[in-house]
Amino acid sequence: MSRAGLAERWTLFVGALLSVALGVALVQSSLLLLISAAGQSSDDAAVPMLGVVLGGSVFLAGFVISSTFAFTVDQRRRDLALLRLVGGSRGQVRRLLLGEALLLGLTGAGIGVPAGLGVMAVQTWLMRRFEFVPPGFTGEWRMWILGVSFGTGILLAVAGVLVAARRAARVRPLEALRESGAAARVMIHHLALEEGRRLLVPAVVVAQAWRDARRQVRLGKFLHSCEVVPVGLETAKAAGVLCGKAGTRDVVDATVVTVALAHGAIVFTSDPGDITALGAAADVKPGLVVRRV
Repeated sequence: MSRAGLAERWTLFVGALLSVALGVALVQSSLLLLISAAGQSSDDAAVPMLGVVLGGSVFLAGFVISSTFAFTVDQRRRDLALLRLVGGSRGQVRRLLLGEALLLGLTGAGIGVPAGLGVMAVQTWLMRRFEFVPPGFTGEWRMWILGVSFGTGILLAVAGVLVAARRAARVRPLEALRESGAAARVMIHHLALEEGRRLLVPAVVVAQAWRDARRQVRLGKFLHSCEVVPVGLETAKAAGVLCGKAGTRDVVDATVVTVALAHGAIVFTSDPGDITALGAAADVKPGLVVRRV
C-alpha cells in the first residue's frame, strides 16, 4: 500500500525525495572529507567548517521532508478518512506513512550515494580554492560509508514523517469527509446499515421532502432502509415549545431536534446552522450532536 501511495502521488514527494538525496550526498561527502582532513592534519579551520556543513545539511533535509509530508497529509485527508471508515486503525495509518517514508529514504539514498561523489569533488575544489586544505588534499573513499549513507536516508525520511504520521492518525473520518457531498452521505448511510444502527427520520421530514414517487426513486429506497418516526401530540408540543425558545418558526427542524434528543441520536444535515441553534436552545445535557454531510 505504501508503494502504491508513492507511485500514485509521486509529484507530491519529489521535493522530499530530492531533499533526502541531497542530504545523503552532503552527509556522505562532508563525513568522508571530515575524516580525511582530520587524518591528514589539515588546517584546523577545515574540520569545524565541514562539521557545520554536515549539521546544516541534516537539518535542512529534515525540515523539507517534514514540511512535504505535512502537506501531503493535508492533501490526502479524504483518502485517510476513507481508510479509517473502512476499518483502518490509527496504527495502520501511521504505518502507512512510515512505510512511504522508508521507501522514500531508500530511494533517496540510492540517488544520493553516487551524487555524493560529485558533491565531494565540488567540496574538495572549494576547500582548495579557499585554502582550507593543502593543494594536494583529496577525500578518501571508505566502504562503510555506504551503510552510513543508507542509514542517513532512512533516518531523515522517518524522522521527517513522525509529526505528519501523528497528525494523520488523528484525522476524524466524518469531519474529513464533510465536504465530499453526496459520496459522504452514501458512505455514512452504508456504514450505518452495516453496523446495525437505527436510521431515524421524523415523519414531518418525509412530508417536507416527498413530492413524486416517479422522480424520487432514490429517496424512496433510502426511506425503505430507515425507521420513520411518527410525530405524536407530545412530540409536536415539545417542538412548538422549542420554536418559542429559539425564536424560530421552523417546526420541521424543531421536530428533528426534539426526536434526536429523545432518542439520543446524532443529526446528519447539510445545513447545521439552524439545527445547532435549536439544540442550544433546548439546553439539554448532554447536548445535541450535529454532523455536516
